[in-house]
Amino acid sequence: MKLKNILFIAIAILTIGLFVACNDEVVATKDNSLNAYRVVESNGAFVYNGTKYETLQDALDAIENGKMAGPEKVITVTRDVTGPAAKVADGQSVALDLGGHTLTFYGVEQSALSIGSGTTFVVVNGTLALQDTNNEELAVVYAKDATSLGFSGVAINAKGQKTLVADNVSNVSVTGGSAITGDTSVTGAHFSLGSVSEDTSSINGLTVLEGVDFKSNDSTSVAGVLVETNSTLTINNTMDADLVLNGSTTLQVGPDGHATISAMDTQAGKTVVSSQGEGAITNDSGIPVEVETAYAKISRDGNVSYSYYGSLLAAVESLDADGLVIVAMAPLAYEGTLKPAYSVGLDLAGYEITANFSTAKAMALSNSGNDTVFTG
Repeated sequence: MKLKNILFIAIAILTIGLFVACNDEVVATKDNSLNAYRVVESNGAFVYNGTKYETLQDALDAIENGKMAGPEKVITVTRDVTGPAAKVADGQSVALDLGGHTLTFYGVEQSALSIGSGTTFVVVNGTLALQDTNNEELAVVYAKDATSLGFSGVAINAKGQKTLVADNVSNVSVTGGSAITGDTSVTGAHFSLGSVSEDTSSINGLTVLEGVDFKSNDSTSVAGVLVETNSTLTINNTMDADLVLNGSTTLQVGPDGHATISAMDTQAGKTVVSSQGEGAITNDSGIPVEVETAYAKISRDGNVSYSYYGSLLAAVESLDADGLVIVAMAPLAYEGTLKPAYSVGLDLAGYEITANFSTAKAMALSNSGNDTVFTG
């Protein structure tokens, strides 16, 4: 080989070495033909372990495949960016730090960010959004059978789409002043809103489908809550939760809580539990809530908790202990004969009641209202 060629090669190698050494921002993109990652010049906005990636999926794939592995699985977003949908693989533990930026997803067919089974995924400090679309079935974040899903200081925005769908996720937390606005649905989860008393996190549009233990803290805001069945809600915030209850649900209102029940399916019977004092369930006027669709309620625990019913018959048939009190919430009439299985009190509460009772148990009539008429 001629000396001239040797010198040319040496200079070329030295030049490349200097370029790589001086390039602080190494960028990796996936080469599908090689199933590997190659270093290229790019403007990737997703950084993992000092390496920049073109898309969020590229960074997630690197974590899943053990490529460019770092001590902590944290992906950082360095600027506002628009990119394709991404999926976190099953069993991963990953954090996405948005760095105060907005990550907007485009070309989404089902969900922008899918969280796999057994996965722990945390998003902090920024905004997740969907590019404008008319498909109302799309979701910004969808998690199924995940271990934990957390949002801290995060806004999730969607225009007519679902913001968050958590299906059988063990733990869901929304903290750090996060704001989730839109259609959020949760099934089978421990769901906490707000981590400390000063946390102003909010959810507007929450559907609790089944088996959810939901808790909110002092300064949080909950609005537009639809509860389907078999769930427990603990409301500790001072702002109203406009609740529609459609299943066997327990509502616990803390000492500083305030919840408004706008409607409920009373035929199934609900147990609504509140604390005393300011934590009592009230309407906007500050008086004990009277649910328009309910006709009777059973007082439990010294008027600390009530079960609501759609008829006098349903209330009588639900008695499960002596000494309970059925409180009328509207005029009541029953053409047949009511046969309570336990001793019971009937508070006419100012309403006209027409009914026949036949029982060997003790029965006490009372009236917390005025001008009551009892016929029976």
